[in-house]
Amino acid sequence: MLKNLKVSKKLFTGFGIIVGLVIILGILSTQKMSVVNDQSTIIAVNWLPSVEITNKINTATSDYRILEYDHILSKTDEEMTKNETKMKDLLDVMKKDLEKYEKLISSENEKAIYADFTKEFSKYLKMHEDLIAVSRENRTEDALKLIRESQAVYDSFSATLEKLVSLNVKGAEDASKSADEIYLNSKILLITIISIVILFSVLIAFFITNSIVISLKNLQDGLFSFFGYLNRESTKVELINLDSKDEFGEMAKVVNQN
Repeated sequence: MLKNLKVSKKLFTGFGIIVGLVIILGILSTQKMSVVNDQSTIIAVNWLPSVEITNKINTATSDYRILEYDHILSKTDEEMTKNETKMKDLLDVMKKDLEKYEKLISSENEKAIYADFTKEFSKYLKMHEDLIAVSRENRTEDALKLIRESQAVYDSFSATLEKLVSLNVKGAEDASKSADEIYLNSKILLITIISIVILFSVLIAFFITNSIVISLKNLQDGLFSFFGYLNRESTKVELINLDSKDEFGEMAKVVNQN
């Protein structure tokens, strides 16, 4: 089949195949890089912000509890009001962070753990209201009793927050491992494809070159025989043994007919 193609078509076909393989290589490379980029985006947009927010909330709840103790130990109305303002501001920040976190929840398991946290935290805030009311009346012993009673609830939602932190840290680690695996597999695949492209390029170049060289050799032998006959160096002319339909075959046909 190859020998019947025009030389220009042989070259065009050969280079066309090589260009096609390079295009396939480029498409696959782009797709694989896109997958790796998606994993990096998931880590940057979901997992790491989730870890940051849950850690921030965990720290804020601890600060909130410290302010409760400060309120109980306050001796003046001014000190109490100052602590109440700090607690209100801190709670407002926590609520905003919780709203941000809710948008980042990515699994049913995480949703369930978060629901447990909000349930316990709401319970704690209810106990907080009773605590502040008693503390406002300077009933220090009663207030200390209430804050000790709220310790179990505090420990419970703190442990739940730690679960959320751990879950998101693990999610980031898993996404990172997945990206590493995708990168490694993509690297192996691309090296394989590059090797195939190189092999095909060499084979195509060999077949095209070999086809042209053989045609030229047959044409050369025929012309030598023809000119040898004209110069009376031989008594017979050998026909050019070339039956291809390319330019060389057409030249051989003309020479043979004459």
